[in-house]
Amino acid sequence: MPDHFYIPVRYRNEENEYLVTLVLLSYSYQLHVEVDNQSLVFEPDDNGEFRMIKMGWQNESDLKLIDAQLIQRLIETLNKIYN
Repeated sequence: MPDHFYIPVRYRNEENEYLVTLVLLSYSYQLHVEVDNQSLVFEPDDNGEFRMIKMGWQNESDLKLIDAQLIQRLIETLNKIYN
């Protein structure tokens, strides 16, 4: 799998593509998804389902600008692709 790819996400009756970067870690990996010029970081939990994590450099007020429904759609799409 390439380290950059796009995923299609249906949100508010529109189909959009989001750039995903695969980041390999020692024993795991993260998926960084570009949304509104921000990199949202997702990683698998103990059950293999994706969750979004807040990075230390992310400003809490910036994250609030991204609709929670969009984040949920991203998680659902990533789970479909990887599970």
